[in-house]
Amino acid sequence: MRTYRVIDKPTIRRTKFWTGAHVHYGFWTVSVLVQFTGHPDVTMLGGEHDTWRGAISEARDLITQGTPA
Repeated sequence: MRTYRVIDKPTIRRTKFWTGAHVHYGFWTVSVLVQFTGHPDVTMLGGEHDTWRGAISEARDLITQGTPA
């Protein structure tokens, strides 16, 4: 597994879709900026989840697998 440094805290958001006068909510998305050891580039890691709990779980995993900035 490649190691990385967490640049900023994870962001958790919910996608929205507008259809005329109605707003529909979709997936929970998680994103976090990281820098892999030995590489100068900053990369965004994350994913989509059906539940808020799944998004929180991934955010925690991303933080604990990396090292704080």
